[in-house]
Amino acid sequence: MKDFLYDKKLAPRVGSKPLFSFIGEGFESVEELKHLKEVFFRVVQRGDRVYVCIAASSKTVFFTHCALRLKRLGTVVPRMELVEVGPSMDLVVRRHRLPDQGLTKQAMRNSIHPNKKKV
Repeated sequence: MKDFLYDKKLAPRVGSKPLFSFIGEGFESVEELKHLKEVFFRVVQRGDRVYVCIAASSKTVFFTHCALRLKRLGTVVPRMELVEVGPSMDLVVRRHRLPDQGLTKQAMRNSIHPNKKKV
């Protein structure tokens, strides 16, 4: 990690939100990858980067941590590029145990009265 260098201008900004890109039909059809997708959403819920996940097969997932760089071109809309700013991993789903349906439903439930934030 110490050898990994990137442009410090791409550091996260206050108020930015994460973007996930799940590429591949495995995230919709394979139960293990569906569950992995939910876990990624829960773990990195308050992140501030771009995360790209690609399913190469039903058991292999490539995970990349990127930032969005905007370049001015002379047009109204800037050109966007993804720049790798963090570690990338090749993950293999080997052992898994899906949760009980009732427990999953209870864990995913949002409260009726959301907490009010004091400003």
